[in-house]
Amino acid sequence: ETEAADGGVEVRLGTDGPRVLAVRVCGFHALAATHDGAAGGLALWSWGEDAARQLCRPPPAGMDLDDVPARLPPLPPSEAPPSIFGCGGFHTLVASADGLFRCGEAGEPAEAEEADEAGWPDTARPPRVSTEHLPGFSTATDSIVQLEGGHLHSLALSASGRVWAWGSNTHGQLGRPTGGPSAAAMQAPHEVLLTDASGSAARITHVAAGGYHSVAVASDGTVFSWGANSHAQLARPSATVVDPLPARVPLPLAAEAPAEIGSASCTGGRSFDAQAGACVAGGARAVAASAGVHHSLVLLSDGRVCAFGDNSYGQQGRPAASRSGACQAAAAIPGGAVQLASGELHVVALSALGEVYSWGGNSNGQLGRTSSLVSAVPGRVPLRLREGERAVAVSAGGYRSAVVTSEGRLLMLGRAAAADEEEAEDDGGLDDDEEGGAGEAAPAGHSIEAPMEGARGRR
Repeated sequence: ETEAADGGVEVRLGTDGPRVLAVRVCGFHALAATHDGAAGGLALWSWGEDAARQLCRPPPAGMDLDDVPARLPPLPPSEAPPSIFGCGGFHTLVASADGLFRCGEAGEPAEAEEADEAGWPDTARPPRVSTEHLPGFSTATDSIVQLEGGHLHSLALSASGRVWAWGSNTHGQLGRPTGGPSAAAMQAPHEVLLTDASGSAARITHVAAGGYHSVAVASDGTVFSWGANSHAQLARPSATVVDPLPARVPLPLAAEAPAEIGSASCTGGRSFDAQAGACVAGGARAVAASAGVHHSLVLLSDGRVCAFGDNSYGQQGRPAASRSGACQAAAAIPGGAVQLASGELHVVALSALGEVYSWGGNSNGQLGRTSSLVSAVPGRVPLRLREGERAVAVSAGGYRSAVVTSEGRLLMLGRAAAADEEEAEDDGGLDDDEEGGAGEAAPAGHSIEAPMEGARGRR
């Protein structure tokens, strides 16, 4: 591989360039959060594709794509500042003290375009804001701590460890059986019941939404998966390519972490904890998950990355271009990984040393470090950092990646999103008949994106 002179392009939000606190790269749009000094909460910014009105704000007249980040207005009926946000292929999710809200459509952009033709003129297209009602959830006793979106489904996680799912269930991604007269309809939120070995409700601490599947991690390190399994992305056997019932995933926790991530000095039944940078009591356990269109990742407490599912573009971090039904530990990342993010066909990881590593498909330059179209071995991204600055968060979605630095700067990896759909068609990442949804785009991932150079407006 030849090194590309990338390292990320800095993106400033607004004229003042406030510190970026968090980012989300969605399928074809992006979200960023800064501090709102007046309201004392978060201020959200959005840009990118808007054919389904997922930007949560009126775009320029006659445009379905806005390449300039702009701040979101309050989402009616809520006046409270947002606290948590997430996104999927064609929708945005925002939680506040007033509840949970969604912008955009659960279906393809064409559905939104038809709605526009039926009612709103190009010069007055408001964002579509829907209120999502989570059964059994109350902001008085609980709070939303994570929101994730796949192509056509969404997941919400509360502080008490409960999970809700809604949207499309064509592949069992909602954790309930498929079929019936309403199989193709968008389904309302319902709680996903996940139980531990004793039959008690598991306390979930992290969730991930892939293109057509879902993954959840419990506080005791147990991993659950459900939905599409055509590429072994559930990391467990299933009788068919669709398994809607959540089940536990076996992980290779007994394996010893490589010495380069700090495990060599841990003895006496202790294991290395990458977040703490020290040995802790007990063995390694799963702490987080990430999912792309047909692959899944699990982050272990000792900094190892386990990958399973499709590996056609090196998403598993190993050269063999094959699908794996077991969790295979990806190549070690110096210092250990502390955060993972998946795009369609690529992965980015933040190390405990404040460095960023990437691997997988690179058709859009989303790896930020090489000109090769595929890089199956994790490599360090040469970020353009200032003296003393380090990476503190990563995100990926579609065919782009993002990095937030310790100084609140946002660095974007990958070319303009306007060409994403064309790139996706070229490399096969968004069109997969094996999932039973020919032509369905499945942008999934977790992060933000930057102004899209040369972005095109579409009518």
